[in-house]
Amino acid sequence: MRPWHLNISSVSRLALFPSPDHTREAVRKLVEILGDDLALFCVVDDHLHVVLVCDERTLQPRVRALTRSVRALAAVEVNPTHVRRVEGRKHMQTLLDYVLRQPSKHDLLVHPALWEGGCLPDLVGARRLPGLRLRIMEALPRATQADALCAVGLPEARLEPMDLHTVRTLGPARLLSAAAAATCSDPRLRSKRRGAADARRAACSLAKKAGITMSELAWQLGVTPRACRRMVAHPGAQGLEEVVLRRLALEERVAVATRR
Repeated sequence: MRPWHLNISSVSRLALFPSPDHTREAVRKLVEILGDDLALFCVVDDHLHVVLVCDERTLQPRVRALTRSVRALAAVEVNPTHVRRVEGRKHMQTLLDYVLRQPSKHDLLVHPALWEGGCLPDLVGARRLPGLRLRIMEALPRATQADALCAVGLPEARLEPMDLHTVRTLGPARLLSAAAAATCSDPRLRSKRRGAADARRAACSLAKKAGITMSELAWQLGVTPRACRRMVAHPGAQGLEEVVLRRLALEERVAVATRR
């Protein structure tokens, strides 16, 4: 097993994924196809970077599957996939920084830690995508969460879940937004996807624990307070609440860092 760096770009560098919805869909499809082999990834507007950990025998089937999927999703014509062997620890360390910093490199108006197409949230426990197991430790032994945070210009202290008192002060809109981001879902959480349903349930449960009323939350979700109470009674995926709290903590860390 060894790491490989894959790059796919659009012809003439036109926008492959012209909207946040397209970007989220591309991330979900990427994880669906390559989730067991991914070490790093970043989907930006006109191209994407993927670092895989696999052997040479399975590399080409993975490349073909990824190429077919991107061509099916892309809004424009796509170039052939470029594949490069990762040569040693120094090369992989360079790739960690390079892939995580892609949103800044391409002047996207989002901090790279919060970019929906990037894997920084997955590396620090602030997003959960079914089937994703980032194999960064196989590709870069001794890599730490601090390395990832440092790469995007954030303090290296371990990211801990936000406390419920602070959640209450942020309010229901921020809570729902974080729940959506933590599951790679539509920010309005209106989708019928399992991830969105789990996000709604996690947000309702956290709102109750934080002292946010069901009426406040229901107004933001566009449902009735009774519907919110039903969601509290039937919690979503185990551990997702902690992931949402880490997402909120990540957003606050970015806000503090960018105010300086």
